[in-house]
Amino acid sequence: MKAATDYIGTMNERITIESCTEAIDQSGSVTETWAALYTRIAAAVESPATGNKEDYLGDQLMSVTRMNFRIRYRKLVSAKMRVVYGGWGADEYFDVLNVVEVPNVPRRTYLNLLTEKRV
Repeated sequence: MKAATDYIGTMNERITIESCTEAIDQSGSVTETWAALYTRIAAAVESPATGNKEDYLGDQLMSVTRMNFRIRYRKLVSAKMRVVYGGWGADEYFDVLNVVEVPNVPRRTYLNLLTEKRV
């Protein structure tokens, strides 16, 4: 088992985790609003297993970038959220696909967020 401090040196990127709320506007359509929940220091790593690729959504060719973000454990982080990451100069938005505890460290120490950005 690794010590809880083994991952701290790689956590050098600032991210914001946002949550979505839906509201019905005056015309009856649903509007999504994103609000910041947490700003955290994270380790940001391009996902080696899936990495970057191109995919079709309908008839449109889309660029897909997957990233892993490692953060200190937070109980309320879920796959219904998104990560705002400014590591490449401008803020980019990554949808959270999966949230798992980091194995081989004491329980509730770190979380891995598998995220995806489609452009």
